[in-house]
Amino acid sequence: MKKTIIYCRVSTDEQASGYSLGHQEEKLLNNCAQRQKDVAMIFREDASAKNIEGRPELLKAIQYAKTHKSEIDEFLVLKWDRFSRTTHDAYVLIRLFEDMGVAVQAVEQPIDFSIPEQAILLAVYVATPESENRRRSLNIRAGNLRALKIGRWVTKAPLGYSYKNENGQKRLVQNSKAPVIQELFKEFATGNYSIEQIRSYINTKYMLNISKTQYPRMLRNQCYTGIINYTEKGVGHTVEASHEKIVDRITFNRVQSVLDGKFRKLFFNKVNDEFPLRGILECADCSPRLLTASFSKGRHGGRFPYYHCKSPCKTRIPAKVANTWIVDYLKSIKIEREWCAIVEEQIWDRNANDENSRKENLSRLKNAQKIIDEKLIKLTDKLLAGVVDEIQYKAARERYTKENNEIQDKILVIGENNTRTVEPLVRFTLQLLQHLDSWYLQLETVKKLKLLNVIFPQKIILSKTGGRTPFLNPALAILRSNINVLRPYKKNDQAKKCLVIQGVETRGIEPLTSRLPALRSPS
Repeated sequence: MKKTIIYCRVSTDEQASGYSLGHQEEKLLNNCAQRQKDVAMIFREDASAKNIEGRPELLKAIQYAKTHKSEIDEFLVLKWDRFSRTTHDAYVLIRLFEDMGVAVQAVEQPIDFSIPEQAILLAVYVATPESENRRRSLNIRAGNLRALKIGRWVTKAPLGYSYKNENGQKRLVQNSKAPVIQELFKEFATGNYSIEQIRSYINTKYMLNISKTQYPRMLRNQCYTGIINYTEKGVGHTVEASHEKIVDRITFNRVQSVLDGKFRKLFFNKVNDEFPLRGILECADCSPRLLTASFSKGRHGGRFPYYHCKSPCKTRIPAKVANTWIVDYLKSIKIEREWCAIVEEQIWDRNANDENSRKENLSRLKNAQKIIDEKLIKLTDKLLAGVVDEIQYKAARERYTKENNEIQDKILVIGENNTRTVEPLVRFTLQLLQHLDSWYLQLETVKKLKLLNVIFPQKIILSKTGGRTPFLNPALAILRSNINVLRPYKKNDQAKKCLVIQGVETRGIEPLTSRLPALRSPS
């Protein structure tokens, strides 16, 4: 006598923790006992899945039926929706079991396959669960769309947020990870780190395990700025979120510029105090290939640092020679104190003009905000008076809100008076320009690299016979080239001020390399 395979399944994860599986198994065993059918195996699917591949117990049952098809003649479920909730999968599975000589049957919804008309009843049984799923899906989507329109986040809470029940509704609130998100955006906005570097740093510091693909999505997610985007009928919309933002829009926009390559990034993957120039040196023979660096072992066991190109190029420069060359060069571009005094005076004149312009722009933007607020009030009055319908009201309100957000972003960028913040920075910069070589020697390796990247916008080219760079930072070149022009003028001569405003064309550094020490590889 052939045996029966019993299959129990839940359609939701919540049912797995209840009594559904036990109830199904009891009913199926009782049915087999009444018909005096022996049970070969019982398979219990305790997790919900959308397709056959996500149902491991069903796959095991199919494999068992294949290997024991001479002993099995029936595959028994309680109802057809326990067998499958999609029409296509149901018919595919029925045909698969039929080919093995196994009949599929539901205890509470029996089908007599010998009667052709029963196929219509089978179609009803297997199509009903699918139609229920689709209707439930439409209802969920409609509910989610209504929630999105009023600024509620409806999907999984992003890192830094958690869901909290308030008056029977879930709302996003910041959790203990919010400061981590703030630090992530702040550090990446500097442009000094790649995504992988910041991922490794954050994961290590806060004991997290966030994947490589998740970080770019986090950095693009406007939810952190209190903005929610959604699509309705193929048209994108933006609304203010009801939850509190973690990241300000200025920082978020700066991060997008870094991701889009609009902001110059300084990545220092390998930092070694012996090689402060690695990453900014180019080989003279195969430019634009960068020189790397490593230690070479001497005949007597000593280790000697070298900057060198990659095979097959044989360019190799002692690190000590190259490091000395850069210090000597920085000493040669020192800016004189007298010239710095004029530059400082020019900066404060410009700052006064910029401050007046800033105040004018700020006043103009605030007036524009007031106009938008008045438009919103009039729009609400028109809605109440029946002049505009709800669709027109929402479209206009969304447009005014977007304009208001753009103005608010500009106000945040302009900010308040920052003279107190700029003053110490200006004085420090001018002191730095007078003693570039001394400051450079005192800095950490990473800060040395940052300073050199500011002084030299393009890479420095080194060869065995000397060093050169395409051009100096334009501002620094102007300051350096006017030292001799400055002296004929008196202290209060207005012509001096024109020098900084007009600027001069830089003559480059190439002519100066004849005074620099030659770079030779040791024999």
